[in-house]
Amino acid sequence: MKYRSIASTIYNRPQAIEQWKLEEIAALIEMRERGDSLSQAEIRAVIPEDRDEIRPYGITAAGDHVPMEAMNGHGHGGLIAVMPLFGTIFQHAGMLESFSGGTSTETFGDQFDAFVANPEVSTIVIKTHSPGGSIYGVEELSSQIHAARKSGTRIIAVADSMTASAATWIATAAHEVVVTPGGEIGSIGVISMYADQSEREEATGIRRTIVRTPEMKARFTGVEPMDDDMLRTMVKRNEEAYDTFVRAMARNRGVSQTKVRDDFGGGEMQSASESTTSKLSDQTATFRDVMTELRAGIGAKSRRARQAQANRNRLALAAASLDD
Repeated sequence: MKYRSIASTIYNRPQAIEQWKLEEIAALIEMRERGDSLSQAEIRAVIPEDRDEIRPYGITAAGDHVPMEAMNGHGHGGLIAVMPLFGTIFQHAGMLESFSGGTSTETFGDQFDAFVANPEVSTIVIKTHSPGGSIYGVEELSSQIHAARKSGTRIIAVADSMTASAATWIATAAHEVVVTPGGEIGSIGVISMYADQSEREEATGIRRTIVRTPEMKARFTGVEPMDDDMLRTMVKRNEEAYDTFVRAMARNRGVSQTKVRDDFGGGEMQSASESTTSKLSDQTATFRDVMTELRAGIGAKSRRARQAQANRNRLALAAASLDD
């Protein structure tokens, strides 16, 4: 069942996500696993669905929206590609069948590479509004975006308005990080959850016997209480994931790991002003302001290109008249 596959990703493993969202998802999964019937409205209250909002698109200098599949031929080398990084983050697109409105790191990475390779695109804007998600695929996507800084394509991330945990891990790989005046960014840390359902099963008359070979095989079943060794294992996994997160943040922002640990919120979110002071972000601006500035730059570049071409045409005509 698709909900069980999502549960296997959410439980017992480090998550780069806000606690409230992890609890919302866990509650939804547990209700479905019990067979409770939920209306679409109840599901959407936890996980909103807006497929149009998460589709990448292009913006021309004139402000026209261009669908991703129709971008070739529109930009003349100056198109702005907007990539929404919205909702709960998972690695595989299949995980999003039940969690519409989220982001697959695999799909996002493929689309990102297509934009970098597209000569029509001069700038990629990653527009983020996400509580984070699974750590699977996140460092891979973050390092992919960071490596693309050398491609010649300008990459800007705009936190509009919540950019938490895994979303911060990804967004800070851009050349520049902008936070909207009412936005926030951070939550640099990991969290794990173990659901002990043994008492509930016993109350319903179910008693399971687990036989393992070897003894550490599949210990995190959820039908047994957590013991000290299991807890130590989860703590170790969290620490390893957090170390990877910190190293990535230091690379992305060009600072020391110590600064990441000490100044970037200590696991909490930072406001726009706090993040610019700490250097987690570069500036505070609205998404509209960022796009207006980028479009103006494209327009100026286009005017300069037209003027240069006109000058070349005049020189060519002058040379031709001299030849005559």
